[in-house]
Amino acid sequence: MAKFVSKSANLHIVLKPGIPAQPITGTPAQPTLSVRFQDGVVDINDAELVEKMRNHPGFSRDYIEAVDETHDPFASYRKESEPEHVLTELKYGTPVKKESSGNQAVSPELKRMISEQAAQMAKQMAPQMAKQLLQEMMAQQQQEKENTPAEDEVEAGEEVSVDMVDEVSKEESAPKDTKAPSSKKKK
Repeated sequence: MAKFVSKSANLHIVLKPGIPAQPITGTPAQPTLSVRFQDGVVDINDAELVEKMRNHPGFSRDYIEAVDETHDPFASYRKESEPEHVLTELKYGTPVKKESSGNQAVSPELKRMISEQAAQMAKQMAPQMAKQLLQEMMAQQQQEKENTPAEDEVEAGEEVSVDMVDEVSKEESAPKDTKAPSSKKKK
């Protein structure tokens, strides 16, 4: 079994032209031997037909044999055989919205240019985004510090009043002594 891939979607290869019947001379008709690609791809199971496809003058020019089953080198250049449809939504006899069913193929060169431009933009934007992220994280940590009461003042079962939270935040913002605190053990 061999798979052939074409540049065009509906390529028709004539491997052996047919001969019409000639009743005067008694020559019977000979059928045409041909292969039609569908959406740029054809799978052939007959070994004799595969050899004829490989020996055809259009081989390696109009179509190639696919080595990898999933890779299609002409997919970005090939046009679909189905024409583009434009659907118009009508409301009370007036066109409201138009939708196009055609998808635009992007060439590999254009994809490469887009990825290079995106990488360049990412390099320019990364420092600004890092600064902004750090500022947001610091502001969030500061806000969490202000909203959370100190753990040592809140015991189990006690409610925290607004006055206690204010006192804790004042103590944190007040200048601290440089002396080492004395340690007291509870009994």
